[in-house]
Amino acid sequence: MAGGHPQALAQLAKFGVRTLALKNTSLDETLSSILEIGAATGLKQQGIELERSIRAKLSAIEKQAAGKPRRTLLFVVGRTPGRLDGMIAVGKGSFLNEVIHIAGGRNVLSDSPVTYPRISIEAVMRLDPDVIVDMGDMAVTTGVTEAHIQSVVKLWQSQSDIRAVKEKNVFAVAADIFVVPGPRVTETAEAFSRMLFRQGPR
Repeated sequence: MAGGHPQALAQLAKFGVRTLALKNTSLDETLSSILEIGAATGLKQQGIELERSIRAKLSAIEKQAAGKPRRTLLFVVGRTPGRLDGMIAVGKGSFLNEVIHIAGGRNVLSDSPVTYPRISIEAVMRLDPDVIVDMGDMAVTTGVTEAHIQSVVKLWQSQSDIRAVKEKNVFAVAADIFVVPGPRVTETAEAFSRMLFRQGPR
């Protein structure tokens, strides 16, 4: 289980349940956790091979983006449902910040000292990102309909002065690959790459 839950760990230990506390805030921590799980479950070599495979895929994605202009991206992970306020976005400390960079982008909040800073629509206008990814009210990814996803894209259409809106580069997402750090991080990088380097307006 993820670290940072001492009470849960203590409770499980009381019942004799073997636990492994993992850190997965950063990309390196996420990849290291694969090695730890492999070693703890008697699958050390499989863990090593999986970790190497993920690193190789991420390296290939990074090389593919090399030489292309680095476009800016804002990832909204929380906000008031149906409104562009109360927004929370990806900052410097998240593994997503690193994955955006690997995919060839630059997180517009990469200088933020807060992992998930609060951000106003006025700040978004000032930052003027090339791409906006909005998961705002879809962090619970099960049961999200296509109509809901489209409603999120439409929500941004009122902000036509923002470059991403003007160029139709607003993407609503509802997938675990954006919220659960793990072996599918390569899929996350590939998704960011498609959003960043999509050809022409939608």
